[in-house]
Amino acid sequence: SVAVSVLQENHPTVGFVGGGLGLLMAIEIVKNRKTKERYPGGFNSQFTKRFNELVRASGLAIRAGATIVLSPPLTITPQIVDDMIDILDTSLTQMEKEFPPA
Repeated sequence: SVAVSVLQENHPTVGFVGGGLGLLMAIEIVKNRKTKERYPGGFNSQFTKRFNELVRASGLAIRAGATIVLSPPLTITPQIVDDMIDILDTSLTQMEKEFPPA
């Protein structure tokens, strides 16, 4: 998706963006895009807990970790997609301040 690829362009913590069937999308979160090093700790890490907290506080219910999987219904509107991308964009910006990428 063009909208999701904007996240990769704007954020060094977004390693890979891949699409699947329909609107299924995977966004890889990395500490270092070149080496693909991940933030340590997996789903129990401070990074993951804080990122989920930021995203959910903005109204987007996802389970983020080393990968964010988006699977919205095919009936989703372009406005809601834009809202989702804006929330992820804002949250990633804050995370990169709190947990600087390598």
